[in-house]
Amino acid sequence: MTKQRYPRESPTARGYGREWRKFRLLYLADNPLCVLCKELNRITPATVIDHIKPMSQGGAKFDPDNLRAVCKTCHDSACQSFNRKGVMKGCDEQGNPLGRDW
Repeated sequence: MTKQRYPRESPTARGYGREWRKFRLLYLADNPLCVLCKELNRITPATVIDHIKPMSQGGAKFDPDNLRAVCKTCHDSACQSFNRKGVMKGCDEQGNPLGRDW
């Protein structure tokens, strides 16, 4: 595991306090499966709420249209790569590269 280049603020300092934790539990209860795994015909429990448009780029924090439930693996690899590079790693089951419209 690589270390971050700079110290990261606490979740509460980044805006993920009590209100977010309550919202997260309700959202994941309504959306229990990873949407990215589901596209690849895998059934994986969702554990993370991903902002489609990151809050740092003006995405709305609690807007259901800006959120999706994903597993930690997808969030830590595919979603973060997309946020950094604008492309998503991997292919769908037909072998087509996954891109922006996922």
